[in-house]
Order: sequence, then structure tokens, then C-alpha cells
Amino acid sequence: MVPEALRRLLFTGKSERDPAFRQEIAKMSRFSLRLIGGLQITLPAFMLLAGLSVVPVPLAGPDSAVPSLAVMAVGMLTFGASLRGWSRQSARLLACLSIWITSGVLAWSALEFGRDVLWIEHYMLGYITLVTLGAVAAIPLRPLHAFALGLSIEAVYLASWLASQQSSNPFQTDLGVIQHVLILAVILMATLLSGLVYRQRAGNFRAHQQALHNAEDLRGAQCRLLLSENAATMGRLAAALSHELNSPIGALTSAVETVLALSARQAEASPEERRRLAGIVEEARLSVRESSRRLREIVARMQRFTNLDRAEVQPTNVNELLNDVVLMVQPQTKVGVRIELNLQPLPALTCRPQQLSAVFSSLVGNAVEAVGNEGHVRIFTARVDSSIEVRVEDSGRGMTPEELATVFDPGFRVTGNRIATGHWSLFSARQIVHEHGGEIRISSAPGQGATVVVTLPC
Repeated sequence: MVPEALRRLLFTGKSERDPAFRQEIAKMSRFSLRLIGGLQITLPAFMLLAGLSVVPVPLAGPDSAVPSLAVMAVGMLTFGASLRGWSRQSARLLACLSIWITSGVLAWSALEFGRDVLWIEHYMLGYITLVTLGAVAAIPLRPLHAFALGLSIEAVYLASWLASQQSSNPFQTDLGVIQHVLILAVILMATLLSGLVYRQRAGNFRAHQQALHNAEDLRGAQCRLLLSENAATMGRLAAALSHELNSPIGALTSAVETVLALSARQAEASPEERRRLAGIVEEARLSVRESSRRLREIVARMQRFTNLDRAEVQPTNVNELLNDVVLMVQPQTKVGVRIELNLQPLPALTCRPQQLSAVFSSLVGNAVEAVGNEGHVRIFTARVDSSIEVRVEDSGRGMTPEELATVFDPGFRVTGNRIATGHWSLFSARQIVHEHGGEIRISSAPGQGATVVVTLPC
């Protein structure tokens, strides 16, 4: 078990077979390249100033500033490379190379200026430890990358240490083999940590991708539900329109037939008869105009409700939308159910009329269904400060606190031998209201009906 777990921890290259994760790693690597460059510029300057002011260090001459300036030069090159487009795909390699070059600069400085800059050897040892652990946190390294980087830095330091033993300028802080054993321990620890961090990064990325996928599935389900509800709404709209179209179409047909019949008789009628027939024709013409006006209103109402003429955001009268919804729902409402409207003058609301019509249709339809065979549904509108408030009250059975707590949560329920959706219409309604910058609230108690309040900024 342990070797297998260790193998999975160390060999993580399969994760980057996913192009999206590889792109994410490239983005993180470029940021880490910029971060390392910035640290290489600021840290040497800070340590040099601290060495001169806080803990004064005797310097033998201008050459003593060379190590700090060399590291800062590497940092500037690193930071400059991070700003170039070509560094995007190789940022991780460039970051490791920059760290390795810096370790080489410090090793050379320890050999060259060890007697002049007393802190250079301490700085180099600290650099090896900090940069090995820091690289794990900053750079999205695979475990083997971290191991190779640590070994390469230790190799540079070991070579400089061996060279110093053969020269007349050995390292003054030499601890012998112990320090190299400690460095190897740090490298092994950094390798294990990089494996854990890399797996966590890969796991977080997969979880994020799964969350996006789930959100997309949920949005697709919501769209399918909205289409299903719109199909049912269109069926009710068709029934309402057929009921409302019958009267003006019948009157229009009768008036046209009357005008046609009387026009033929007027030519042979007496003057008195012509005057009488002219009066009847005028009444028929008025009936034609009235019927045409009513048909235009019905067509305009249908366009407002379905938004067939325009799909973009547009100024809309909320009261007109509610009137249209009530006229659509009314034909299917039971005889004992009364729908009452109390609509106050409202400013135009910039919105998507079709979506809000679907919301109001769902709320009114739910209220009518909750009332049952007898009761009332009251619809109120008012302007409250800088918002429009729509309130739908019903005298239905109401809801328990448990039902009210989950009223906006989509789910499924078993009805007989069938599985039906539950609360999806209210879930969709809340989504649409939130997209319009508004809020929706429901208050209810068992046996006391329910009140739904929709607030929309105007």
C-alpha cells in the first residue's frame, strides 16, 4: 500500500494530459515566474540595506556589492521574461532555470567574495532552504521537478564547497557533511510537499470543472423546464385567445355581411328606405371599427406576452403584463375562484417582458391552483421608493414552515406511479427575478393562504 501510494504521489504527469489543466498550469507558472523575478530584485536590495544599516557589515570595497547586484540582474531578466508572450508555455522551466542560475551566482560569489562579504555564505545556505520550499509553494512543480531542482541547487553548492576546500579561501561557516545531509532532507521534504500541493491543485481544478459542468447541466435543465412551462403556457394562451377572439370575429363577420347585403338593396330602395338603410350601414361600420380595435388589442397583448416581435430588453408596463396574464388564466379558472386586480400607476420597467410574463403566469397559476374550487386571488402593484412591488395573495391551504423553507429548492416527487418535478417553476421564477436585479419573498401559514412579493428595481 505504501509504495503504491508513494508512486501515485510522485508520478502525477497524467493530470496534465487534460489540455484545460495544462493551460491552467501554464497560467500559474507565468505568475510564479513574475513573482520569483520580483523577489530576486527586492530581496538582495533589502538584505544589503539591512546589512549596512541595522547590523553594519564591514565591506572591503565596491566589489562587495557585486553578489547583490548580480542576483538583482537575474531577477530583472526573469521579470522581463515573464512579460513576454513567448514565456507563457515555458514559464515553469524558466522559473526553475532562474532559481538555478541564482544559486550559481551565489556559489560563485561565496568563492570570489567570501572574505569581503561575510554574510554571503549564510545567505546562500538560507537561499537553498527557502527557495527549495518556496518553489514548491510558488511554482506548480511536479514532485520529480522539485526533486531535480533541489538536487541541482545542492550540486552547485556542493561543487562550490568542494572548490573552497581546495582553495585558500574556505567557507568560514563550514559545517562539513552535516549541512549537506540537512539540505538533502529539505529536498526530500520539498519533493513530498510538491506532490501533495500538485495533487491538491489538480483536485481543485477537477472540482472546479465539475462545478462548471453541473452548473451548465442545471442551466440546461432550467431552460428545458422553462420551455416546457412556456409550452403549457402557450396552450393556455391559445385557449384564452380563442375565447376572446370569438366575440370580435363574430361581430366583424356579422357587420361585414350586413354591409354587403344592404349595399345591394340601397340601389333599388326609396329615399326614405335609403336613409334607414344608411343608418344601419353606419352602425355596421362602427361595429367593424370596434371589432378591429379589439382584435388589434388582442394581437398586441399576445405580442407582449410572447415577445415575438422583439427579444431584447425593452421598457414595459408591468400592469399590462399582469392584465395579460390574468386574461390568459381566467378561462381555465374554476367558477368559484375570483381573481381581483388592484393595480396602481407604475413607471415603465426596463426588462425582458417574456421572462417576467412567465414569472407572473407561474405565480398566478400556482395561486389559483392553491385556492382549489372556491376562494380568491388578489394581485396588487405599487411603487415603493425606487422599486416596483408586485404582490400576489391567495386564500388557499397555505404552507407549513417546513414546506416554506424549501419552496425555492428544485426537486422531484412521486405522484402515484409517476415522478414529477417539484418547485421548479418557483426556482426558475427566482432565477429570472434575480437576473433582473430583484427579490422574491413568500410568506404563508397553514390554512391562511400565501403571499408572494416580487420587488423589481425601476
